[in-house]
Formats: sequence, C-alpha cells, structure tokens
Amino acid sequence: MKKVEKAQKAKHVFGLEEKLLLGIVGVSVLMIIAAFSVRLLPTPTEQADAKLEEIANDYYLTYLYPRLMGASKDLEQAFKKYDKVGVPTVYLRQLLHYNDDQYAETAETFATVGCDTNQTGVRYYPKEPYGPHDYEVKYLWECNAKAE
Repeated sequence: MKKVEKAQKAKHVFGLEEKLLLGIVGVSVLMIIAAFSVRLLPTPTEQADAKLEEIANDYYLTYLYPRLMGASKDLEQAFKKYDKVGVPTVYLRQLLHYNDDQYAETAETFATVGCDTNQTGVRYYPKEPYGPHDYEVKYLWECNAKAE
C-alpha cells in the first residue's frame, strides 16, 4: 500500500504591519461609505422646501380651490381674475394652522432654517382650464438659511 501524503500548505500568519494595514483600509472604507450616506440625507433647507410644497399643495386642493370656486359653475368667471395677479399671499403661519392645526408640528422644520412665519408664504396663480391641479405656486422665502 502506498501512503498518500497530503500536501501541506504553509500557513501565513499576519504580522503587526499587515493587521495595521487591513485596519486602516477597513476604517477608510467605512468612512467613505458614511460620507456618501450623509450626502444622501436631505439638508434642512431641502426638508423645508419639500414640506412647504406639500403643505401648499394640500392647502390649495382642500381649502382654497373650493372657496375660490364658491357656488359658481363657470370656472373661468371664478378664476380668470387671478391669472395675472394671483391669489393674495398665504403666509406660513396660516398654512401651519389651517385645518385645525394639521401642520402645526412641522413648524420646527421651518424654525431650523430660521423662517419668519409672518413673511414666508406662497402665492397661487390659477391657470386654464382652472381645474383643481391647474395652478402655479410662487414661494416667498424669508429665512436665514434660505437662498432664493
């Protein structure tokens, strides 16, 4: 009988320098991943933009549009006068408290970027054919961290 000898592989033991190098590479990779992850998070300014857009759209669709239309069946008659000049400005303080303070808890989002709730607002411009989604919004920002 022949004895089959197994080839033994030499075991490589990591030395201090190699362990240190692997540690540095590992920490560097983690730092790069963390840096990219932080860039994906919205900034406070982006959060304020998104929140004001959400509130403004909800306000127009659920509150302002039905009131501007009133009992009129003629949409052009009800909205034509606002085409050029727009609906009077609705300020952030009004938006935060409309519909039984529905958005009052979001005031902190705007406080983070230093928005003045009495100066920051929106102006709506209804457009033909004057449906509930046929409008433009002009955002009026008065915030410390907000660039127009």
